Parts: sequence; structure tokens; C-alpha cells
Amino acid sequence: MDLQLEPLSAERLEQAKWAYTTRRIKQQQPMQLLRGSLCPEAGDLVLARVEELGQHKKLELVTSRRATLFEGDEIVVVYGNRYAPDQFEGIVPDHLGACRLVAAGGVAARLLNRHDKVKSATRITPLGLLTDQDGHRINLSTSRLPKADRI
Repeated sequence: MDLQLEPLSAERLEQAKWAYTTRRIKQQQPMQLLRGSLCPEAGDLVLARVEELGQHKKLELVTSRRATLFEGDEIVVVYGNRYAPDQFEGIVPDHLGACRLVAAGGVAARLLNRHDKVKSATRITPLGLLTDQDGHRINLSTSRLPKADRI
């Protein structure tokens, strides 16, 4: 496996648009970019570049505000599966190649189907997975809320 770790500057991370799906992740922690031949998992954070605008021209941010997307923007979203018959059906791809933004809240996936009344999904290019300073992937599962006690 040809994996590469590249440190990310705080400035670059701050300039990226962070999707709502990433709201529980501490953005101020030191992060690195993991590239190479690897298979993403649902919940993995990915730094991606917007290549071509489609249905989603805005990204819902961690603040719940919507930011206009522009081609060339760097965004932080998560890989995930989505089944929304009135919009898109997508699955987590098995590589870090080009994929689509299938939800305005920040879900990256390989597009399987789209409703004929919506435009094609915004095309993005993953630049790499985000990791902590030790090189461990940052995944939403590490920041989930604790289970509630049953009454």
C-alpha cells in the first residue's frame, strides 16, 4: 500500500468549508492528510475540492448556515451511504477517486441513482482522509454522543 501522510496547516483547515456532518469534530486539533490506495469507511472525514457544481450549490456548515460553493473550494465532508428517492442514492466508494456530494449537509458518496427531477450531484475530488497527529483516521464514530440511559 502506498500511503502518504501530509501535515495540514491550521490556516488551510480554517479556510476549508466544514460541513454540518462534521460539527462534533474538534477543528482546532492538529491534523494530517492521508493519501494513497485506501478504502474509505462510512463516517471518515475527507478533505475534497469542488470540481463541478450540480444540485447542491450550497453547503450547510457546522453553524447550520449555508455557504455558497464555488469550483475550486476545499470542503470537509464525510463519506456515507444515502438513500433519498426524491434526490440521490449513493454508497461509500471503495477508493479515494472522484465522487459526488449527495447531501447539502456534507455526505460524499459514489452516485448510484438520481431522481430525474434533480440536477446531477455536485462533483468533488477527494484530496485525502483527515487523520489526527498520530495518523489515525478521524471518523464520526469517535465523537458520537453517549448512549442515553433507558428509563
